[in-house]
Amino acid sequence: MSASALPRPARARRRRYTGAVAALALTAAGVVTVAAGPASAAPTHTFVYVANQNGNSVSVVDSATDTVTATIPVGSSPRSIAANPAGTRLWVPNYSSNNVSVVDTATNTVAATVTAGAGPINVAFSPDGAKAYVVDFRAAAVSVVDTATNTVAATVPVGANPYGIDLTPDGSKAYVSNQLSNTVSVIDTAANTVAATIPVGTLPIGVAVTPDGASAYVANLNSHSLSVVSTATNTVTATVPLASTAVGVAITPDGATAYVTLSGNNTVAAVSTATNTVSATIAVGTAPQFVSVDAAGTHAYVTNGTGNTVSVISTATNTVTATVSGGFNGPAGVRATEVPVPAPTVTGIAPAHGPEAGGTSVTITGTNLLGATAVTFGTVPAGSFTVNSDTRITAVAPAHADGAVDITVTTGSGTSATGPADRYTYDEPAPTVTSLAPTAGPASGGTSVTITGTDFTAATAVTFGTTAATSFTVNSDTSITATAPAGAAGAVDVTVTTPAGTSTTGAADQYTYVAAPVVTGLNPGHGPTAGGTTVTITGTGFTAATAVTFGAAAATSFTVNSDTSITATAPAGSLGTVDVTVTTVGGTSATGSADRYAYVNTVVRLQGAGRIPAGSRAGEFGVTVQRASTGGAISGHLQFQDQASGVHLGNATFTDLYTTASGTAYASGTAGCTINGTTSSCPFTLTATDGGKNAGSFTLTYNSTTVGGTILSGHVTVATGSGFAAARPVTGPAATSPVASATAGDFTASLLGISLTGGRCGTGAGISSTGAATGEVSCLLLGAAGVTIDVDLPATTGTTGTNAATLSGTATVTVAGVLPLSLPATAYLADSGGAAGLQLTVAGVALPVLPVGAGGIEIG
Repeated sequence: MSASALPRPARARRRRYTGAVAALALTAAGVVTVAAGPASAAPTHTFVYVANQNGNSVSVVDSATDTVTATIPVGSSPRSIAANPAGTRLWVPNYSSNNVSVVDTATNTVAATVTAGAGPINVAFSPDGAKAYVVDFRAAAVSVVDTATNTVAATVPVGANPYGIDLTPDGSKAYVSNQLSNTVSVIDTAANTVAATIPVGTLPIGVAVTPDGASAYVANLNSHSLSVVSTATNTVTATVPLASTAVGVAITPDGATAYVTLSGNNTVAAVSTATNTVSATIAVGTAPQFVSVDAAGTHAYVTNGTGNTVSVISTATNTVTATVSGGFNGPAGVRATEVPVPAPTVTGIAPAHGPEAGGTSVTITGTNLLGATAVTFGTVPAGSFTVNSDTRITAVAPAHADGAVDITVTTGSGTSATGPADRYTYDEPAPTVTSLAPTAGPASGGTSVTITGTDFTAATAVTFGTTAATSFTVNSDTSITATAPAGAAGAVDVTVTTPAGTSTTGAADQYTYVAAPVVTGLNPGHGPTAGGTTVTITGTGFTAATAVTFGAAAATSFTVNSDTSITATAPAGSLGTVDVTVTTVGGTSATGSADRYAYVNTVVRLQGAGRIPAGSRAGEFGVTVQRASTGGAISGHLQFQDQASGVHLGNATFTDLYTTASGTAYASGTAGCTINGTTSSCPFTLTATDGGKNAGSFTLTYNSTTVGGTILSGHVTVATGSGFAAARPVTGPAATSPVASATAGDFTASLLGISLTGGRCGTGAGISSTGAATGEVSCLLLGAAGVTIDVDLPATTGTTGTNAATLSGTATVTVAGVLPLSLPATAYLADSGGAAGLQLTVAGVALPVLPVGAGGIEIG
């Protein structure tokens, strides 16, 4: 089986991250030795560079895959390769071009071209890389080049047809093989002069100095031997016979083995430097040229000149483990170089976002990731990371505030540059609502609500249920102030929306719309201006009431009995009517007739008599009622008759009496109602306004019937104050029965020359124990031909008996609405206990008695 067909075992990737990267020197014929050098923390990667002397190029072999990864055009007939100690530059001598191509190992491009002597064939570097020693084959000299300026600083003449070169580890001596002279020139690098010339075998080519600097091994092509030179004495101390023509030589970093290419029999001899004997012979490709050992000392690389291949030898087993082919054209010089690994790059991440809490496993792809010492998200180190390969890292994202950060990878070569490809976004979580203040408001909206929570920055919406807030302001990442829109009564969730989502709902975000309370009734509906009245307010929505007001004044106190009932104490107020309102978080009750409360004067005297409208006809009323002190008893009488309709009210019991405005009195109670002959108890209310003679009003409601309005004839008086004298009330309407059918003889009289046929009277008066009287007797006397006489008798004095009373005063007598006369008059009234009726005497003329008829007379 040929060497190229040997099975290829798995091989470790040859990249170094710790320890020393050896200082490297090029031997004759492009053969590399490795000498110990200063430690470097920067990671390196082993690339094998091959000079194609027939292809005018350099092939780049990746030692990890043993494949050609690049081809670099250079000058004509490149014979060897040297690398500076840093591994950043390759110097390739171009034999036919008389120059040296300087290759940038980071970009695999020619960065400069250096002019040398005639037929440059080999290069070696000083340990510090400041000088390059170029062997000029045809010039029989070595050019010393300043690598800072790429100019020749000195030229050192040596023997004929010089070929190989290597320096001692301290850089003090350079050993140069001279083919035609069969010697080795020893250059003192400090003086740039030849310090010694050493005879060796015939046609010496390759030269390699041991890592300890004690010996130089010289491959003698025609002698089929290896000369061992002592660098201390510059003499040959041993000669190792070889099986064929020796070309190149390279020594392992530990100095234990020298590998020599034997081009005549297509083998490589492994020579033990301890015994200077061949310890192994390794078959390789056709016409092996030169050899280079990597810095780790694990592999030797051999160029096969006519086979156009590179054999890879395991130094542990001295067997070929791989054969590299493709792109070679007359491969000659070879160099295994530790090239600094560039700073890592990040070309992609997946996923590109995750939560603020961290914990997301992120796959980072890029280049030069092996040896990563740190992975950061922004400025925060990854929770952990694993380097999967040179192009992949798996990292756990740490916790971080929301927003975009760059993921960077750090190796010994530096930290990756940032850019869009490494951008990782910490997602702002969907907002959360943790509390509201206040938690309730009126259904009409308008409440300013402070929302507390998290991640409110960049909020785009605030909703109450499904309705957007009227407006909102983001105060901070944890606070929003929103104006509640109108909503139906009940609880809704308040949610906040940001680009990250909408807050989830829960008890903490519930806002309750409360309907405004409604007042449907008051009991009582009035009270004294001094206040103090206990008022029961009925309605709805009273729970959690915060205020009760009477007009603009707050209730003295109030108690919420239930959602439908409040007991409040009325404050002091002015005479008149106010709205009683209830305020809750839902707002203030709307006003209306049901919530009206009247501030009243309860010390009132109402007296009056006359005729009022009653349907299509008229009825007679008489009223006298008073309350002499606050909280005192109400006493008085009410009489009304609508003779045409068969209606009579009397025997009234008053339960309330008050005024809400000057000259207007209200009263209520129950009375005996006779309607078409049927008598029952009926409730009544009345309103009377003192407007002067025939100008006031009197309205009476009984059961569901309302009569009255402007007084047709008669008068009422409303007085307020205190200390009203006790008086015996006298009331009653009296009339001929029926007026329309009165016949001669029933009522025959004459007054002021006018014949009378009937009359109607109403009385409302009071007589005190001193004989003083107040009140009114109002009569309408019916004359012939439709002429009427109004008699209005304001009582000034009076007397009472058991069942009778007499009222006296000066009457105003008006005939047919004109010619008002003031005449003395009296009215005698007898109640049902006697001969019930009313007899009027005007200016001494006594008129017939008007019977009670359907009405009645009440005295005392």
